[in-house]
Amino acid sequence: METDKKSTLSEAFRRSNVSTWILYPICLCLVAANCSRSDPEREKVDQDKKLVSSKADQIGGEGSQVQVHLGENAAPWGKLTFTIDKVHKNRVPAKQAPWHAAGGQWTVLDCRLLGGIPFLVGIESGSSNKSGFSFGKGFIAVEDSATGKKIVERFARAFHTPVPQAKQGDKLRLHRFSIAVLGNNVGKLPGGGYGGRGNWVATKLFPEKDGIQTEVFFNFDPVGRQGEFSEKDPMYREDLLSLMALFLRDGG
Repeated sequence: METDKKSTLSEAFRRSNVSTWILYPICLCLVAANCSRSDPEREKVDQDKKLVSSKADQIGGEGSQVQVHLGENAAPWGKLTFTIDKVHKNRVPAKQAPWHAAGGQWTVLDCRLLGGIPFLVGIESGSSNKSGFSFGKGFIAVEDSATGKKIVERFARAFHTPVPQAKQGDKLRLHRFSIAVLGNNVGKLPGGGYGGRGNWVATKLFPEKDGIQTEVFFNFDPVGRQGEFSEKDPMYREDLLSLMALFLRDGG
């Protein structure tokens, strides 16, 4: 009985020893492969890790601020600036270009990117609370697909994302989505974000369609006739570009 027990233990040890000698070279190969990774590859991994950052919608309390940066500041934030040609009050969305008409509660901005590329943004906001926060509806539109193609290319460049592949679409339609007005008559802070008193309206857009949901900040100064799209979180980049391509270039 004792002999059988020793034989069993001896056989188990022999098998485990063989397994160890088989696995040991494999482990060495894996470690060597990882160590031989080129510096550019390692830098890419490190850069991807640094994309873990975001911006807070609103930080309350005394001297409240909106769109405040949180996390590491290593990733290049997406931002696309524009000028405002005209502000239309009391409008209502329309089903075809120029996409709005008289008789409603919407505000429509005639905007223009650097180089003279035109687009429209419409906003309808509800009643706000004491801090200026409210929910509403919005849209972004262009006159034709050729203009939309230029807008999408500018977005891709500004938000560090490849241009989505063109798809066989349909005629352009007006796509409405939810918005949140984070602050009215706020100032642009030197270190980023908005707070205090000023002429800026700070909002967040929620473009979505067919299960794709994204977020992007949209801020504008109707007095100074300027504005910007500002990145909420790098995780939304690809989906944001795909929706912009659908709304402004491909149609459907």
